[in-house]
Amino acid sequence: MESYFPHKSNSRYSSNVLRMRMSYGLSGYGAYYMLLERLRQEPEYIGDCDYGMLGFEFGADAELVRAVVEDFGLFVLTDDGLHFYSPELMESMKVKDAKKTKARESARARWNKKPASADADTDNVAVSDADPSPSSQSEPSQSEPIRQPEPVRQEPRQPEPVKTDTVRREEVAQPERQPKHAAVLSEAECMQRFDKLSEQVFDTESAMWLDSVSNTYHIDDMHRAIAKFRKYVISLSLAEKIRSLTDFKKYFVWRAESFLKDRSDDTNSYNGYGRGSLASRMPEEPGCGLIL
Repeated sequence: MESYFPHKSNSRYSSNVLRMRMSYGLSGYGAYYMLLERLRQEPEYIGDCDYGMLGFEFGADAELVRAVVEDFGLFVLTDDGLHFYSPELMESMKVKDAKKTKARESARARWNKKPASADADTDNVAVSDADPSPSSQSEPSQSEPIRQPEPVRQEPRQPEPVKTDTVRREEVAQPERQPKHAAVLSEAECMQRFDKLSEQVFDTESAMWLDSVSNTYHIDDMHRAIAKFRKYVISLSLAEKIRSLTDFKKYFVWRAESFLKDRSDDTNSYNGYGRGSLASRMPEEPGCGLIL
């Protein structure tokens, strides 16, 4: 590896170098840097004052080499006068050597550091050599390759179905539809229930409904109209469908509406509500069907 030293770009302007250049010109300047290169190659950066040998090596006069070393303060002689050195080169190399030493120590510490796994392997080998028990013999030696456990193959997980508020009809247990009235009544029993509902129509609670129906359809005699409505229900076997007072009122109004619709264009030219008596016009036998 080639050695080097810092060369300042403005060293030619220093006072000592300028005085030396004034006396010897470029020859002196060249001899000065050749002397610095010679000192850089020495182990302690100190050279011998053998000017004849140095002049022969540089291809210059020995007096020129001596003058550059001794007359301009560029170098310093040792106490015995046999050696010389450059204070500026010494200072530059001191900083460089310090960095080099620090880098070398850091590299040595990094490479000499043992990993924890290596220490553990060394301890295991020591125990294995000292303990000849069967348990220790089962452990693999350093020469045998350590078998790695085979990775467990995991099956891909199926995505869970997204829960929604929509439920399929077949997924829900549908309750059995029960009839509104489980008990089946005979025709006579249905008519008995119809007659009771007919009496309830004339109670105080239904007085408002009677007045409304009587005024809307101009029914003069509600008893006669309900009697004809009873025959109509018997003829169509509708008693089983009329189970409550609400059903009774609904079927009665529907029967009245149907009757008026079918009689709207008869010989009397009956149009709408308000002419004649509905009780006298309701036939005793079925003339039209109920809208069920």
